[in-house]
Amino acid sequence: MKIASDVGQPCNSAQQSRGSAVGDEWKEGVQTAVVAAAHTVREDAKTWMVTIKNRAYANYTNGASASSAIAVGLIAAWRGDVLRPDAVLTGLIAADGRIQPVGSLPSKLEGAARANMQTILIPAGQARTDEWDLVELGRQHNVTVIEVGTLSQAYEFMAGQRP
Repeated sequence: MKIASDVGQPCNSAQQSRGSAVGDEWKEGVQTAVVAAAHTVREDAKTWMVTIKNRAYANYTNGASASSAIAVGLIAAWRGDVLRPDAVLTGLIAADGRIQPVGSLPSKLEGAARANMQTILIPAGQARTDEWDLVELGRQHNVTVIEVGTLSQAYEFMAGQRP
């Protein structure tokens, strides 16, 4: 398996950059997303060559909380499926397809609301914690919060079918 990432110019605050530098956690998350996606569609990840360009408002991105979304996107690209344009997903993907907890969920929900998303999928068990109540925050921002525990569950919601 070969992973290439795009490194671009520093970001102009008024618009997204052509790319941004990515950290080791981000790269590892993408590698795990490729393995999980390939496994889900019964392919060998070692035969896949994936190039992902990270387009961000920041000129440095790290962390693997987008890895579950990347895995869903890879499956959709491989199958030729269309994903819902009104929903977003966050979560750390494991190679076996489990979606694991991530941090900063209130700010991610607020970002989803600013982007006019109707739904945010989050890791199972994280909607209500000692730190936040995302269901209530979602109501305040008109965003539905749905917990998912696996790549298959997330894909079924995002694509309207099982992977």
